[in-house]
Amino acid sequence: MRVKKIRGLKRKKKKLMERIVQHTEEFPDHFINNHWNAALPASQCFISSPKTPFKVKKECIETMIKRVEHLISIKPHSNEELRVVAAIDLPAMWNSQMIVFQGSTYFNCFFDRDSED
Repeated sequence: MRVKKIRGLKRKKKKLMERIVQHTEEFPDHFINNHWNAALPASQCFISSPKTPFKVKKECIETMIKRVEHLISIKPHSNEELRVVAAIDLPAMWNSQMIVFQGSTYFNCFFDRDSED
C-alpha cells in the first residue's frame, strides 16, 4: 500500500527549525525548580508520524544539538555551575527537549527515576 505524503512538509520543517532557534536566541535567566527546559516545538502527530521522513527528524536532532552548542557558547560566567543538555528521545521524538540545569546536584538527581517524585 502506498504511504501518502505529508502536506506542507517543507513549510512545517522550516517553521519547526525557526521555532527551535527562537527558543534559544538568548541564554535563559528564569529557572523553575533549578532548571529551564524547551520542549520540541512540534506537534506530536507531525514529528512522531511514520510518514515524516527520517531526513526531517535527523535535521531536527542536528538543529537541537547545534542550539545546545550555541547556549553553551553564550553561557554566562558566574559562580554557579550551569549544565546545558539535549535530551533526545528516540523513537518518541516528541519527548525531546533542551534543558539547562543550575548545579550538578540537581543534574544528577534529575536522571534518577527511582525516586518517589
